[in-house]
Amino acid sequence: MDVERLMRDLKVDQLQEIQRNLQTEVEGKKEELREMVGRRYRDVLEASSEVRHVRKLADDLAEAVACARTTQCATEPRPLSREQQASIQRFIALHRLLAVIGGPDGDALSDAFAFTLAELLHKQLTTEPLPPSIHSVVSGLTGRVIRTRRKLLEDLEEEIGQLSEPNWVANQLTALALLQGADYEKLLDTYLKSREKYIVNLTNESSSLLNVVTELKMTLAIVEQLFAQGELVRIIHAAANSTYRPELIDLLIADEPFTFGRVLINEAEKVTRQLRESKASPLLLQKINSKCMDWTNRSKLRVCDVVRELMVSICEFYTKASDMIEFINALSEVLSKDCPRISCFSTVYKNLYGDVLFKKFMSIISSDLRELENRLTSQLKSVNTAPPPLFEKSSNKFHPLTGSGISSALEEYVSYFITSLNSVMQKECQQNRSLSGTVNARECCARYEQVEMDLQPGRVKESFAAELFEVIERLSNLRLSDEDGKSGSELSRARLCLALLQCNSISFCQAMNKDGKRIASASRLLNAAAEESLTCVLIYFLDLGRQRNDHNSTESQCEPAREVTTKICKSAKARGKTGNINV
Repeated sequence: MDVERLMRDLKVDQLQEIQRNLQTEVEGKKEELREMVGRRYRDVLEASSEVRHVRKLADDLAEAVACARTTQCATEPRPLSREQQASIQRFIALHRLLAVIGGPDGDALSDAFAFTLAELLHKQLTTEPLPPSIHSVVSGLTGRVIRTRRKLLEDLEEEIGQLSEPNWVANQLTALALLQGADYEKLLDTYLKSREKYIVNLTNESSSLLNVVTELKMTLAIVEQLFAQGELVRIIHAAANSTYRPELIDLLIADEPFTFGRVLINEAEKVTRQLRESKASPLLLQKINSKCMDWTNRSKLRVCDVVRELMVSICEFYTKASDMIEFINALSEVLSKDCPRISCFSTVYKNLYGDVLFKKFMSIISSDLRELENRLTSQLKSVNTAPPPLFEKSSNKFHPLTGSGISSALEEYVSYFITSLNSVMQKECQQNRSLSGTVNARECCARYEQVEMDLQPGRVKESFAAELFEVIERLSNLRLSDEDGKSGSELSRARLCLALLQCNSISFCQAMNKDGKRIASASRLLNAAAEESLTCVLIYFLDLGRQRNDHNSTESQCEPAREVTTKICKSAKARGKTGNINV
């Protein structure tokens, strides 16, 4: 760098800037040199540390080689005592038993027996003087034994809810008795709880309703067979026999029939002795019935709620009473056939379905009655309700409609309406006269009562009679449009009430469930409606006559007519019917 030339060419500020840049560059070079020196120093320190470590390893290796070269005297092992040999056999048996638990060759009772035997062996090994190596292994197996017991109990309680065969359930319950003790009340509670959980899962998986009902019934049947009849007690007593061993244990004994086999036989007798010493008395029949009733009532909170939701969705598909009866008969057959004695199937029916079937059945009946009413109303619009002339033709036989005040067509329609309430099948109704397409209402009610599952079967006919009374009440207020105006509609209403009063009294009383108060109320209602309509018609004619004649003369002529009207109404009310009035 030519300093003189720079001083001549550049200004002082530029020279100062160049000086500052040179100083900064020099400082950077110095810092790099310091870092490089520091790295080199650290590398030297690490290298010296590695050298010291390698030297230490070499010294240890030399010392180990020197120790290995020294010769030692051979020592003969001491023979094991009989107790130590038995402990070794128990240790081997513990390993083999834990390995076969849960295998494909064993059942629930075999697994429970093998685990109980393994648990006894483990308890003995933890208290015996063992070599340190074996003792550490035994201590490490404690966690495995605890986990195996927990898993085995969970599997047994889960599987027992899925079983519906008495032999399989007895096998599971005996296994639980081995693991938890032969407490029959606890075993019953465990089984009922597992079955409740399984049935709830069935309903959540959209299983058929008949399957759910069948499972409930089979649960009670198994409880009756195993607990009420004492079959489970006999099975547990057989398993507590000193000579009893599952096939799985016999196979292990057969593999090594000498010392190992004798150890297993002795320990297996301790398992059966443990089951014999559990002093548990069988449950009384009253206790079992109480447990089952509590389970049925408790299951209402879970099982029955889900079943009722399923029932509501199924009932939506039924629109005919006959189909509904067939469905109820199918449910009744499932419940009532071979029903266990510890629980009444009517109670199970009530807890399961409640009023779902009853309400659906009555809604169908109400719909049928409404259809009958609508058909009758539509037919009355096109029929001539006026009675035939009294002396239109001569006859040797007195016609029953003579002087009744209604036409033969009206009488036929109303009679068919009443008889349709007690008809038997839809096809019979269509063969007689295609006026009503509804299936029998009251006959279906009678068939519903024959199911014998409802605790209150009489409420069906009672509800039907109440629905019919409402129909009669609506018909008594029915006013048909007529060309003659208000007078014609009132006459049609009166004639309809007369026709209803003159209908088949036997069929009407049966439809009203032979309730005298309700029948009398219906009769009074129809009488009052007929009187009201006849009064309106007579007043209409009186007003019409007053308009045509002089007002004063008409008043004098109308008074007798009004008196006649009043007498007719009072006479009809006293007789209890207005059927003799010829309108």
